[in-house]
Amino acid sequence: MNGFAGIFGGLLGYAIGHITTGLQQWQYIFLVFGAISLCWGVVFLIFMPDLPSTARFFNTEEKIVAVERVAVNRSGIKNHTFKWYQVWQAARDPKTWILFVMAIAAQIPNAAQSSFTSIILKTFGFSTLETQYYGMSA
Repeated sequence: MNGFAGIFGGLLGYAIGHITTGLQQWQYIFLVFGAISLCWGVVFLIFMPDLPSTARFFNTEEKIVAVERVAVNRSGIKNHTFKWYQVWQAARDPKTWILFVMAIAAQIPNAAQSSFTSIILKTFGFSTLETQYYGMSA
């Protein structure tokens, strides 16, 4: 979704940059992106199931297959009991640490690229609005 957000976020930033009345442009950006995030979160809360057995988009046979797949993976369905031994088990699991390092390694350059693209483009003589427009492809 980073690419999708970069393209449409830049397009929305470019469009919001043309608003000249009312609030400051940066305030509109926070309001628009906050509203989009809030609406998308509500959509997920309403339509995404907690469990395979409660998924409305599965028929009965597909729900059985999904529950069996979770059982085969030994990942469980739902458990609200906190168990400390599972914390220590996860802390000693090399796959957990590899996944952690991979996530951090992927997000550091992504954060730098998304944060500084407009500043770098501005050094080439583009206006603030143009950096939003050209930053969509970065």
